[in-house]
Order: sequence, then C-alpha cells, then structure tokens
Amino acid sequence: EPLDQVRHTTRLSTPEVCALLLGDQCLVGNPTDNIYWKLKLNKRKKINSKPKAKQNNGNKTSNILHITDIHLDEHYSPLIEPKCGAPYCCRANSTTVPSTPDAGQWGSYFCDTPLKLLDNLFATIDWQSIDLVYWTGDVTPHDTWQDSKEGILSASKIITSYLKKYSKSPVIVSLGNHMAVPVGTFSPPDITNSLSTRYVFDHMINEWSELFPTDQLSSFRSAGYYTLRVRPGFRVIVVNTNYCARLNIWTYYQPIDPANQLKWLSYQLDLAEKASEFVHIVGHIPPDNRECTQGWLYNYLNIIERYSDTIVAQFYGHTHYDELRVYYSNYDCNKVIGFGIISPSVTPYDGSLRLNPAYRLVKIRDNGIIDNIETYSLDLSRANTLEEGSTPEWPLEYSITWFSADSLAFAFINICSTLKLSTPEVCDGYINIFKDQVEYIRANTRLERTEICGLVMGDQCYSGESENLHWKLDIPDRTDDYRKRHFLKSKKIYKILHITDIHLDLDYVPFTDNTCQTPYCCRVCRPFRPRHLYSRLMTPSMGTLCGNMCECEVAGSARHYASLCNCINADIPFSTAHDTWQDSRPNSLKTTK
Repeated sequence: EPLDQVRHTTRLSTPEVCALLLGDQCLVGNPTDNIYWKLKLNKRKKINSKPKAKQNNGNKTSNILHITDIHLDEHYSPLIEPKCGAPYCCRANSTTVPSTPDAGQWGSYFCDTPLKLLDNLFATIDWQSIDLVYWTGDVTPHDTWQDSKEGILSASKIITSYLKKYSKSPVIVSLGNHMAVPVGTFSPPDITNSLSTRYVFDHMINEWSELFPTDQLSSFRSAGYYTLRVRPGFRVIVVNTNYCARLNIWTYYQPIDPANQLKWLSYQLDLAEKASEFVHIVGHIPPDNRECTQGWLYNYLNIIERYSDTIVAQFYGHTHYDELRVYYSNYDCNKVIGFGIISPSVTPYDGSLRLNPAYRLVKIRDNGIIDNIETYSLDLSRANTLEEGSTPEWPLEYSITWFSADSLAFAFINICSTLKLSTPEVCDGYINIFKDQVEYIRANTRLERTEICGLVMGDQCYSGESENLHWKLDIPDRTDDYRKRHFLKSKKIYKILHITDIHLDLDYVPFTDNTCQTPYCCRVCRPFRPRHLYSRLMTPSMGTLCGNMCECEVAGSARHYASLCNCINADIPFSTAHDTWQDSRPNSLKTTK
C-alpha cells in the first residue's frame, strides 16, 4: 500500500527515482533539484566559536551505555536447527536440516535475540555506574515479511520494560528501521491516513512520556526526532536517519529534506552554538553513501562541518558491526569534520559472519571529550556449552583508553594520509580488510609498542637498541668464483619473458569517466557531485575498450576487443586491480584463475 501511494503521488520522474535508489548514473542530462538540493546554513559565529564546556579541563567523567539492534525474537526455540533451509529459522515450526547443529539455549549466530539472552544481558550490566543510556533502535527479528504493527509494539514494550526496570538514569531513544511496517518505511508528517507511521511515535511517547520535553513532543510525534538538554552545557540531538535511507520508499514521495529534519537539525545546532553547549548526535543508521540518498548525505555533511566545534561525537547502530567512522568535508577530502561511534549489535544475527552479542560503555568528560570506550561481548559458542542453570558472562573485549575525541579523529586521518588513502571509503575499506590481522598481531606479538612504531615510522620512534629492529644475518664467506665456474662456460642463450603488475579489472567499463574524482574510476557507478560544482568540472576523459593509459587497469574486455583496438601494451590477466580496499580472497582467486 505505501508503495502504491508513492507511485501515484510522487512528482519524481523515473530517472530521478532510479537516481535516488541507485545513484546519478540513472540521470539523463543535468542533475535535478530533487537529487541535488542544498540547505542554506547560518554563517559560523565569530564569538564563542567553541563551547565553554569544551574549553575547560573537564576532569569529571560520566558513563554512557550504548545498546543497539536487539532484534528480540519472542518465538525463538532452542534445539531447533538454525539453518533450516527457510529464510528465517530457530522457530518451533521451522523445517529440519539434520546436518546442522541445534540452536543453543542462549541464541544462534543465524537467528535473533532470545528473551533468555536479553534477560541475561540486563542482569549483567553494572547499572549503578551508568549516567546515561543511548538506545539506538531495532526491536523485531529479521523475518520482515511477517512484520506487523502488533509485533513491533510488543517487542518495543518488552525492551522498554527492561530499560525502565534496570536503568535509574535517563534513556535516550532513537528509532531503527525495524520499528516500522513495512521495514524502514517512515512516512512524512503530511501522511495522516492508515499508511502513516505515527503509531510508532505515539507508542514511544506513551512509553517514555517522562523523556520528552513538552516543546519536543510535536517534532517527535510528527517525525521521530527531538532534542534534550541532559545538563547545563550538554545537549543530545536525536535524528531519525530513516528519512535519509534509500530503502525508505517515502523518500520518493518527498526527496528534498524529508520531514524538514535537516533544517530543524541546523536550527537546533545554531541554538546550541549560541548557548555554548556541546552536542552528541544520536541516531540509528550511520549516514553514508550506501545507505543514504545523495542529496541528504551531502547536506548532512555540510551541517556537520558547519557545527564541528559544537558536535563532539555521533552515536549510531544498524550495521551490527563494531566500528569507528570518520567523516570528511564535502569540499576537502583530507579535512576531518567529525566521527561516529557505531556500536556492535546485541543480536548475533548476520547471515554470514559469527557476531557475538555485545554492548558498549563510553566514558566522557564534562567538556564532552570521550575519555574511554569499552566493548563487552558474550562468547555465544561457549555460552551454549554451559550446563542448564549456569549463566554466561559478558567480559570486557577491549578498551580504547589512549584516544581523546580529537586525537582519535586525527589519528585516523593521519593513518589514511600516510597510506595515501584520501577518502573515507578507501580508509574504511583498508581498516576492515586489515582489522583481523591487526587484532591477531596485537594479541600475539612479542614487540613493545615503541618497537612497532619503529618498524612503521623508522628510528625516530625508537631511540634504543632492539634485536627486533636491528638484526643481522650471518652470511657465509665466498669460497671461490662461483659465477666463473657455472655461467661463463655455457654458450646456450635463453630468453626470459618478464611480465608483471597486470592488475586485471574484471569490472572495467569502457566509455566511462576515468577522472571521476573517486579513488578508483572506469566503473559504472559515478561519484556524487554536488550540483553547484558541476560548472567547475571539465569534460571527463573516457576509458577506451582496451583500457585507459593514465587512470585505470587492464580492461577485462581487452582480450575480446584486441582485434579491434591496437592495444600496444595488452597484457595477460594475472593480478587484481588497485582498488585494494575492496580486495577479497574470492576476487583474487578469480582473477588469478
């Protein structure tokens, strides 16, 4: 029904709908205002450019519990096959696949959170040490084709009851995409019929009536965003990032600043700046190119950059992964404008990876600087081996204690700059690729931290003597003239063919822009370019059927078009392309084969 209404009422053209969903390669001709729109922001204030709370010493600390993506499955059944051959399993009526192990009493990596696990989680947390709770959404399991309003409200009510029972501190609530039916479809305020998602907003207001200030009830009831002053000098702004999502079909009904949320956000940040407050932004979906429409993300990043002195940190969930994300300027890819803490999920469900349930504690100083980040997790495999009646533990998995908020952001950008990683996409990709190896080395290396620095950066990091850095092999002395004995006597001539660095690109597309201003080009997808920047761009040069001399790798199609093109340096395919932040073992094996 929502899709049908949007189809009949949208003012977007078919290419514009395609561009919102897939990117601007769908557009024919110049970009349109529905895709590339821009909010006008107030100029930066010359006075009080930094919040007073951020300027003081900030010796006092507060603890924030960040919990996200619980995805409670009220119908979870242990001893049922978790890989039953159906789209979702671990239910009493699931089909059977005898070769798979049973779902455990505490959960399964292929299913969502059972009530028993949720109960154990809340009983484990040290609630006496918590000063503030961020709950960033998602309540129902991943059988989304069976979602109902009743199911969402039931799961939400159960989780709310646990939070109210255990937490004596304020709970900041943001809405996840799994808190509407159909999943992710949050309607704009002017939809007031049966398709409206106002039932979600009304339910949360009823459950958390003490949370919302009177002047914020209107904005939350209409679109699910609000702001709250936690204490003098400290404000939390909750954004409903479901309005940025490409998969929210209501985006195609109202693509320009849906629900006027970004205009409201900039206004609230302007007030916070004038009041010298520091701000945490809390939401569910972490804004990025994959999740959000191009226009929304572009304007959001402009807002983050404009108020970067006021925004101390951003907190998100949704991905189910443990991430730290750095945000960069739309206009300078080397300029850090903020960072987001993306907490791992409580649910172990992923579909491919083995995710252990987790939550996060963040310690902040009174000046807003993040002092410590601790991640606690439950080893689900081990928990399921416990005897009946035993309870699993959620030990500290790791703690980030050596970074402040500012140094954390600059540490990331310095790493990326050193490695010539000029964009968040590339940097994030490299971090994801290397993180498993780095974690293993960190846990098992015999090197001191200063020795590691010496290996990476040189002797300026290490002033002493170290056998790990300054080691020497014993090489046997030469006994006679080996070359004269073995080579000069031979008169036979051998020819050696030396081929190297082919870097085959199986995704190469001819006649695409090879100066596309992304880390890697000659692919179908073009980058997002703000509309007002188009006039400054030169006519792009194109990749040919055989490849491109300057910017791209050997074309996968070069072998087929060799007879048509006079490819002077056509090579035999052997190695992968230079988009190494996207490398994978299957891709490497495929190109090698």
